[in-house]
Amino acid sequence: MEDARKRLKRESIAMVARNLWAEIEYQKELETTFSDPKKIAERMANIDALIDGIQYYESRDRKPTLEGYLRQVSLMEEDDDEEFQKGKVVVMTIHSAKGLEFRNVFFVGVEQGIIPHTKSLETSYGEAEERRLFYVAVTRAKQELTISYSKMRTKFGQRIERLPSMYINEIPDNLLEPTDGIYQEAADEEVAEDLLSRFGAMFSDS
Repeated sequence: MEDARKRLKRESIAMVARNLWAEIEYQKELETTFSDPKKIAERMANIDALIDGIQYYESRDRKPTLEGYLRQVSLMEEDDDEEFQKGKVVVMTIHSAKGLEFRNVFFVGVEQGIIPHTKSLETSYGEAEERRLFYVAVTRAKQELTISYSKMRTKFGQRIERLPSMYINEIPDNLLEPTDGIYQEAADEEVAEDLLSRFGAMFSDS
């Protein structure tokens, strides 16, 4: 650990963290503990998500420090707890949500071309990175996850048909529960009021 502290003075936090996980042979320990490759992959994905979160912090802070990162994560968790206590909804990107967990998560815009992003499919590693982001998003939910996508979008005045993300098909059927009205072109006022009521109940204290 003392060596890691010294390296923080000349290397990025993310690089030190990644090297530290390699030095303690975390993956080898997982392979010894678990026989299921999926469990190993899930835990390694959590580590990758943590390091990605650190890199995101470093890219946005002029003078990033380990103390600054830990302080930011702590403040975000406190702010989120306060927002939930007030019955408010916290809106953030997948990158911003890394390392955090919420009682209910609404994952919107889960469509081909968005996740995975069209440009990511142009590289050999992009699709795997997008799948990892999808995993990060769905695992932020402690109790309930709602995934939604549009069937049609308007772009430059043209109506364009959209397809759900291919990653949705990778979720086991027994974990999915279709939502009433999901296939409707547009919700009428009664349906909209019902949805709002249900959303409000999910965030109430009762």
